[in-house]
Amino acid sequence: MRLPKDWPRPAPGWCSMAWTPNASRSAPRPLRAKGHHVEEAAFDVTDEAAVCAAFARLDAAGIEVDILVNNAGIQLRKPLVELSLAEWDKVLNTNLTSAFLVGREAAKRMIARGRGGKIINIGSLTSEAARPPLRPTRRPRAASRC
Repeated sequence: MRLPKDWPRPAPGWCSMAWTPNASRSAPRPLRAKGHHVEEAAFDVTDEAAVCAAFARLDAAGIEVDILVNNAGIQLRKPLVELSLAEWDKVLNTNLTSAFLVGREAAKRMIARGRGGKIINIGSLTSEAARPPLRPTRRPRAASRC
């Protein structure tokens, strides 16, 4: 993760959240190397109870999320006619519902603090220029930019 030189530097208390424990371990290294304090919380971003519990743990530890980057996304490499409803639901839940759930919980706290914050939703270039096998599952990623 590289931050632009002119990016506002929040107070200590960066928070890296990831869908899987392994994914969260590498992202904070560059920030820690620069002396930032980083807290990690691994949880399933598609599970409302897990998202709420993760934010409750952050609240209990006195950790405030100032900047949230929603970057969860998956793609299934198969034609539309071969996708099951369960697979489609998994794509929607990961690419759209997770941004809603995590964004909602972060926004509640940002608003309550009265200082606001930043929520950044990351999309994929393939949402606009997907090759045929990726087209069906890229639509939800495109919708996440709305």
